[in-house]
Amino acid sequence: MKFIVFFTCAFFINATASVYSQNTRFTFSVEGQTIKDVLRLIEKESEFRFLYNDDFTDLNQKVTIDVKNNRIESILDQMLNQSDITYRVLENNLIVITPTEMIQGITITGTVTDNTGATIPGVNVTVKGATTGAISDFNGKYQITVPSSDAVLVFSFMGYETQEVAVGDRKIINVTLSEDVRQLEEVVVVGFGTQKKVNLIGAVTAVGSETFENRPVANIGQVLQGVVPNLSVNISDGAPNTVPSFNIRGGTTIAKDSNGNWVV
Repeated sequence: MKFIVFFTCAFFINATASVYSQNTRFTFSVEGQTIKDVLRLIEKESEFRFLYNDDFTDLNQKVTIDVKNNRIESILDQMLNQSDITYRVLENNLIVITPTEMIQGITITGTVTDNTGATIPGVNVTVKGATTGAISDFNGKYQITVPSSDAVLVFSFMGYETQEVAVGDRKIINVTLSEDVRQLEEVVVVGFGTQKKVNLIGAVTAVGSETFENRPVANIGQVLQGVVPNLSVNISDGAPNTVPSFNIRGGTTIAKDSNGNWVV
C-alpha cells in the first residue's frame, strides 16, 4: 500500500481565521486511506480542527487523492465528492463534517386518504418537535422537508385520529387517517336544536364556564360581548337590566318578541 504525505503550509502568525484558511496550502499524496485518517493528518500539520459524529457520519470510506499546493476547501471537495458527506467551514478554523441530508434536508412527499380511499385536503403535516409544517392540497397531496431520517411526521385533521409516522429511509409516505368516532359522536347545541358534529356543515364555537367567572356584568348576554366570533351583542341604552339583542354574521338576528320568547 502506497502512503506518502508531504505538507507545506503558508502560515502568518497574525493572520485572521479567514486569511489563514485562504493562505494555508497543502501538498500530499494519499492512497487507500480512510477519510478519518486524512482529516487527522491535516489536523496534525495545521490549525484546522474537524468536528464530526461517528454515529451519523461514515468516515471509514477509503480515498486516494493527490494534492499539490491546494487549499482546504479544494481538498475536501475532492475527497468527499463521491460520498454522502459534506462540510461547513466555521470561525476559528473549525470545520464541521456531516451527512449531506442533515444540511440540505430530506424532501418527503405523499398523499393523505381516509378509510374509503378518498383523498383528504387540508390535513396538517408537521415535523414532531419542530415548527416545520405543510398542508395537503385539494388532491390530498403534500410535500415537506425534514432535517434527517430520524424525523417523525404528525398528521392531524378535525374529525380524524392524529397519526405519527417515522420517516426512516423513505422519501414517499402515503397515510390513511381513521375517523375519530368519539369526536364525531359529540353532541353540540345549535340555534335550531342539537346535532352531532359529524352532521354539521357550519362552524361551532363553545363557550365554557370560565368565560362567565369573575366578570362584573348584570346578565349573561353582556358576558358574550366580544367572546364569540361573528356574534354581535347590542345593548340599546346600556342599562344593567336591558335585554340585549344578538346578531350573527349580519344576516340573521336573535331577539325576544313582545311575550319574552326568543325568536329568529
